[in-house]
This record gives sequence, structure tokens and C-alpha cells, in this order.
Amino acid sequence: MKILLRDAIFSDFDTIARISLKAYQEYSTILEAQNWQKMQHSLSDVETTASTANFIVAEVENKIEALTIKFF
Repeated sequence: MKILLRDAIFSDFDTIARISLKAYQEYSTILEAQNWQKMQHSLSDVETTASTANFIVAEVENKIEALTIKFF
């Protein structure tokens, strides 16, 4: 299995949002509804986050499977 690490591009942003929401889904039952909604919005707003951070994605067979974020 070959894993490709690369900087994310704009066309990756929807996938990044989906993966981020899935990763934090467990908090939907822990947080109060309004706080979970704020968190969902923040996790989904990849374009805004990308203005102060770099996303690095891991691809397997041309599919993004994981990501990390580095703030600058």
C-alpha cells in the first residue's frame, strides 16, 4: 500500500470537512447542542481555517484517508 502525503488544495476542502466532522462526531452527544453546532461550523469552514494553516492530506489509491493541520 502506497501512501502519498501532500499539501491540500482547494478541491480537497469538502473532503477535509467531511473527514473532520466524522472524526469529531463523538462530541455531538457530549456537547450542548449550540456548542456542537458551533463546532460543526468551525470544522466545516475549511477555507477560513486554510487562511491561517496548512492542511496536509494522506492519500491511498487516490483517496484522502487522513489529514493533519499545521497552523502558522
